Amino acid sequence: MRTNESTIVEAALAASLGVISGVLVGLAGRADGLGALCVVGWIPVLVALRRSGPWPAAVAGAATGAVSLLVAMAWMPETISRILPSGGWVPTVAWWATVGAFGLAMACWGALSSVSARIDGPARWAVPALGLAVVESFVPFAVPVQYGAAAWKMPVLLQVAEIGGGAAVTSLVLLVNLSILGVIDRVRGVPAPFVLWSVTAATLLVSTVRMAHVRTMLGGADTIRVAVLEPHDGFQGREASAITADRRARRLLESTRSAARAGADLVIWPETAWPYAFDRDRDRDFPAGHPWRVVPSGDPTTAVVAGSLTVSSTGDTFNSAVAFEADGRITGVYDKRVPFPLGETSLLDDVLERLRLGRSDLAADLPLVTAGDGPRTLDVADVRVAPLICNEEFQLTGLTNAELREVDLLVGMSSDVWFGGPAASSQHLAQAVLRAIETRRHVVRASMPSGSAVIDPTGRVAWSMPASTAVGGVAVGAANIATTRTASIAPAIAPAFRWLALVWIIALLFAGRPVSISVGTAEARRPRSAFS
Repeated sequence: MRTNESTIVEAALAASLGVISGVLVGLAGRADGLGALCVVGWIPVLVALRRSGPWPAAVAGAATGAVSLLVAMAWMPETISRILPSGGWVPTVAWWATVGAFGLAMACWGALSSVSARIDGPARWAVPALGLAVVESFVPFAVPVQYGAAAWKMPVLLQVAEIGGGAAVTSLVLLVNLSILGVIDRVRGVPAPFVLWSVTAATLLVSTVRMAHVRTMLGGADTIRVAVLEPHDGFQGREASAITADRRARRLLESTRSAARAGADLVIWPETAWPYAFDRDRDRDFPAGHPWRVVPSGDPTTAVVAGSLTVSSTGDTFNSAVAFEADGRITGVYDKRVPFPLGETSLLDDVLERLRLGRSDLAADLPLVTAGDGPRTLDVADVRVAPLICNEEFQLTGLTNAELREVDLLVGMSSDVWFGGPAASSQHLAQAVLRAIETRRHVVRASMPSGSAVIDPTGRVAWSMPASTAVGGVAVGAANIATTRTASIAPAIAPAFRWLALVWIIALLFAGRPVSISVGTAEARRPRSAFS
């Protein structure tokens, strides 16, 4: 009985520390100015993991995962209510099922980290760091709240994205937390974790050198002036969208002409900014004088990459980026290769129909989109761009080494109007920062209703659209962008990072020598180093 009671008390204490970490990490993950919390936010749960047995540690991990998701993605319930049939229990159950699934995955991380704390050698600190990266790489719904993305305003922590995307950044963030915890332990008289400190310091040093090298490469590069349009129309259903389509189209074209008059070489529209479906079989813009001409008439220097739904002769609809040269020629169409499964495909409606739960409200407002399989790049305004449309910014670009070598810049195009709050746009922008580092290219983001920015190849946000709460206008911003083709190793190794991390975890667990520690005894309560 006493053993059970002590286990319950231990689990309660571990859960409390997990909740504290969940709040801190969640606040960092909101991407609204508290990102620095990510370098200390994990310390409470790490203390719990090293002092607890596997079951209490699992509770601590679950608490951290669930609470961090609730805090960082507080906008998600409203979004789910738009995706799923509203007015019933389905959105609520779906949200809490998501929280529960992520909490369960984090429980596995907690238990595994507790086990590794009782193994001699680097497994004590490497397994928690790599394990967290594995969890967020494999678990569905974890990608939008990738823990490493919370550091998006701290470029020195982000450079490892070049070898493993956001998962590698997450591992480094946890190593920093462990290193700080090691400093605290050292003050308390515990032996210093020199190996952990050395690995963390070496990684940060190499990151700093690489960042400086990339910035040096930008110095002599050619530049292009790119303008970004950011419509502020808010969320509109299909009926409201049809009523306002003409007005929105005219505002978009007038803003494009304004950007051209200001000297822009290239104008970027957000995803599906054009309110009508565009005939993808056209090879030229509308003639001069036509009210829907995209390229400004009489301006022979300004090209446009327009976000629009396009329709083929067979009736298929695509979510596309259409490249218009300054002379009106359409030089290419990029089609979104990964349609959003809960809005642009029939997957959600098929599931709801099988469960007899009604029809998705969002699906009534969005057409089904066909996945693109054409070229990944567009040639426009004497540069080659690689578009990333909406959720494509949340993952590795998929560009091969050969394709990336020929790309001058990435163009992010998104419409976040149906998300339930501005935090979602900030988190979307944070993901685009990782894509800039992975590819070592500038990322130009055109997003509505917010989040438009220019990100340099080191992950620094060089320019961002001023925040605006005005509804109905179109904000216009422009920046000069270097079109360097800096080499990146990400296409070759980043996709394999999570698998390499998993293999390394298994190897460390089997190769380490177990340390005999009885949880709950005086020996276990003695000060011990942070997974050192």
